[in-house]
Amino acid sequence: MNDLENEARDILLDLAEGQERTLSQAQLRILTRWVAKTVAVIEAAENTLRAMQSDQYQALWTGSVPPRFALWLYPLEPNGRAKWRSTPLGFAEGPTGPEGLTGVHCHTSIQLRRVQFLSIHGDEFAFKLIRIMNMARILGKSVLADSSNLEWRPEPAAPVDAADVRHATAVEYERFRLAEVGVQPIGQLEVF
Repeated sequence: MNDLENEARDILLDLAEGQERTLSQAQLRILTRWVAKTVAVIEAAENTLRAMQSDQYQALWTGSVPPRFALWLYPLEPNGRAKWRSTPLGFAEGPTGPEGLTGVHCHTSIQLRRVQFLSIHGDEFAFKLIRIMNMARILGKSVLADSSNLEWRPEPAAPVDAADVRHATAVEYERFRLAEVGVQPIGQLEVF
C-alpha cells in the first residue's frame, strides 16, 4: 500500500492545492485506488455496516480498481480542512438487522483542502440499485465512467460546506428514490 501512497502523492497534492491539471486514465485509476484504500480504512475503523466486499479488498491488494466502486471529484474554495464522512446503508427483504440484509453499500466523502472525493461502493445487489437510481443525475459523471482524461479545474469552486451538502443530497436522493418503490434502507441516514 505504500507504493500506492507514493503513486498518488503528487496527484493528491495538486488537487488539494487547487492546481489545474489533466488527469490521464492511469492517474484516475491511481486516484480511485487511493480513495478506495482510504475508504476501506475508514470503514474498518467505524463500528457500522461493512460495505467493502472481499473481491474489492482483493482488487486493492493486487493493484486494481475495485469493482463496484464509483468516484466523483469536486473543487472546493480554498480552506485548510481535511475530514471525512461515511454513510453506510443496507437493504432488507425480510427481517431487519444484519442477518436480514440483502444488500449493503456506502457513500463516503473525503475532503482534502480544495477537493472533495465522493465515492459509492458496495455489493452486487446494492450497486445494481445505485445504477437504476441514476446517481449521475445529481452527482454528474464519475471519473472512470468513460475512457477520457479529466481536465481538472479548481474554478468554479464550491463553498467548503458544499461537501457536506453534496454528501447529504446524494443520500437523501437515494432515500427518496427508494421510498418511491417502497424500500426503506437500514442504517445511518445522516442529515447535516
